[in-house]
Parts: sequence; C-alpha cells; structure tokens
Amino acid sequence: MAAKGYWNSFQKVKLAVKQVLNGNNAGKVLEATHAGWYLALFGASVSSGIVKQSDLAGYRTGPVFIRKSKHTPPSREAVREMMPALFDLQRTLLFGLYWDILFLFIFILILMVMALWGVSS
Repeated sequence: MAAKGYWNSFQKVKLAVKQVLNGNNAGKVLEATHAGWYLALFGASVSSGIVKQSDLAGYRTGPVFIRKSKHTPPSREAVREMMPALFDLQRTLLFGLYWDILFLFIFILILMVMALWGVSS
C-alpha cells in the first residue's frame, strides 16, 4: 500500500509541476494541490480501513522522533503556523519551482514520517 500511495502522490505532484512549468504561480499551485498529495499518499490505507479519513485532517497531530538525528522537527502547533507562511513565500518568490521541490522533501520526510513509520506519541 505504501508503494501505491507514493505512486499516486507522485502523479499528483507531477501534475502540479506541469502547472508551474506552464507559467502558473508556484505558491498558488502548491496551496491548491498539496492536500491532494497527502490524500493520494494515504488513499490506499483509507480504502483498506487501516487509517480513518478523519485522521488525515490537518497536519500531523503528534511529535516526531527520528532516532539518532540531531534535527528536531517543529512541534505540531508550529507546523500549523508555518504552513501559511510557506504558501505566502511561495507566491512571492521568483524561483517557486525550487521551493516546490524542497516542500515535497519536507512534506514527506517531516510531516508524514510519523504515519509512514508508525511512530506514536
């Protein structure tokens, strides 16, 4: 299911990148499509009943611990405050596609790592 989720999410990201390459504002595209990436990533888990769709609302709801890492991801409260700032930056930056790629990296590795690895608070 994880592979299917990654594939589905990747397809959504490709469509968003095409929109940006066609001249659409990267920040607006990101804000409009990032929730779809998230739902595509976990859609198979929801369909199979492993995860409830209501569990996917918002951003992560618990702490993330990455063993042997010197990086501490931001708290769940900070993530909620940081996302609108990210979208604002995206809309105003000249090199928005670069930030879209960076966002995808952050989105997968920091915001979703808890759900993908089954880490609990």
